[in-house]
Amino acid sequence: MRNLVVALALVGLLAVPAMAEFRIMLKVDGQVASAGSPAVINVGETAVVSLWGQGTLGGIGGVSGDLLATGAAALATPAAGFTWVPEFYIDYPTPRLLSQAGTPAANGTLTAFASAQPNPLLPNLNYAKADYVKLAEYTVTGAAEGVVTLSFKPVNYSGFVNQEANGRKLTTPGQTFLYTPATISVVAVPEPATMALLALGGLLVARRRSR
Repeated sequence: MRNLVVALALVGLLAVPAMAEFRIMLKVDGQVASAGSPAVINVGETAVVSLWGQGTLGGIGGVSGDLLATGAAALATPAAGFTWVPEFYIDYPTPRLLSQAGTPAANGTLTAFASAQPNPLLPNLNYAKADYVKLAEYTVTGAAEGVVTLSFKPVNYSGFVNQEANGRKLTTPGQTFLYTPATISVVAVPEPATMALLALGGLLVARRRSR
């Protein structure tokens, strides 16, 4: 009986599938920016939004989709789309695959961006497997006071597919996904008179402490 229990336990362990999760995270100026701890910029100020990816079983092979905004209309339309890192930029002849920067849209959003590893026939299965790796970045500008959250939405564009480098797609049985958004709080730049009052207040406090 004891041998049977041990055998069944071993079979159970062997039957447990390896964790396969396709992960996309957005960061602002290199930092995670959650709803509880958003990135803060002034109106007229810029911030760099970066796209990070991880494929826990076979690395990141391809990413394609949109960045959507929820909340206040606090960001301007970006001047340009994603700049992809060289390790995740593709210009492949047959079938034709060329990285897409995406189309800038209202409130800091991008639509129809896509990219993949340079060689789809011999992808690096360890690229972005052990941890998140930065894949691309673009710049947003504060336009008005408010809080806005940018989120990734997977959409297959121009022949690109959201998948791990080993070919596991989002639709593959057992494949899970995790998308981490980024929140930006845009605040007004203080008026010169307000800044002068704050400076005067600080000076008075300093004088009192020196007495």
